[in-house]
Amino acid sequence: MHSLSTEDHIDFQMGNGAVAHPIRNMAGAHHLFNGVFSNALHTFTRVLAYYRNEELLRFGSQYIQEWRAAFTNIPAIKIEQRQ
Repeated sequence: MHSLSTEDHIDFQMGNGAVAHPIRNMAGAHHLFNGVFSNALHTFTRVLAYYRNEELLRFGSQYIQEWRAAFTNIPAIKIEQRQ
């Protein structure tokens, strides 16, 4: 994924010089998706707690019954670079 850090884009290897990776390297996409989804879920529960606090328990139960298994078992995709 795009990053401001050059550490994600350039590897300096002893004896081999530098190896560059594409700026849009998708290797971290799984972690990015998990972070974004977790943040969205947290934000939604905060909004729900503020505006409809009485529905928070029901939402938590529905998350556990219907979504938690799917969210915790999202397959990671292995991306290989072709030369």
